[in-house]
Amino acid sequence: MAPPIAYTTANATLGFPNVKAVTANVVTSAKATLRSNNMTGGSGASGSINPPGWGGGICPVHHNRGHLIGNNLGGPGNVANNLVTLVAGTNHPIMYDYEYMVRQFVTNNSGREPFEYLVECTYSTTDYTQTPGFTVPGAAGNPFCLFPAPAVLLLSLKDKHAASVTISELVGGSWDLQRLAQFYTAMMVGEKLKVLNGVFKEYSGHSHYTNNCWSVTHDSNVLAADALQYATGLGY
Repeated sequence: MAPPIAYTTANATLGFPNVKAVTANVVTSAKATLRSNNMTGGSGASGSINPPGWGGGICPVHHNRGHLIGNNLGGPGNVANNLVTLVAGTNHPIMYDYEYMVRQFVTNNSGREPFEYLVECTYSTTDYTQTPGFTVPGAAGNPFCLFPAPAVLLLSLKDKHAASVTISELVGGSWDLQRLAQFYTAMMVGEKLKVLNGVFKEYSGHSHYTNNCWSVTHDSNVLAADALQYATGLGY
């Protein structure tokens, strides 16, 4: 049984100095009611859905079709409103491991259910920052993560009493997740975990060199040319 999910969408327009404004319909939030017995029925992201800001899954953009309500929590991969453009590093391990902790916590604390799991997407111009030499600001300064991809995701979990579940509660005894516990704690904004989009993974494989991917060559000329092509495709 999959959890009930409610989505909020909006038409948004973002413009930056000396850059053409872009308008898109974006998802601003997804809220799921989680119980220990309803986090099933999720599915992998459909390759037929390209969420706003999508540029491709390979070099140089390294995008993922990121679930707002994760597959592991029963979130669908065939519903467009549940998918946003995330770069690979943001989607995994940051989102993936947090969702794993949420599932484990809800499963082990049925006396506090139902839980409200909320994912909010922000698209403010102040959340996108400029890469030196490139005119279109990107999420976390990433020139391959531009609006209408979200700049920031805010994640929160509350129990039936509207009490927020803390990071220390979520991590608990999961020793394998301790490596991210300090990161999660540092990124808390009040009761919400702030997840930056635009986080690159470290790439070193042969295929990346073969594709002349700027993430391994660090060639500024390659970066400028590829980033300009991506931005132009989005309408900038």
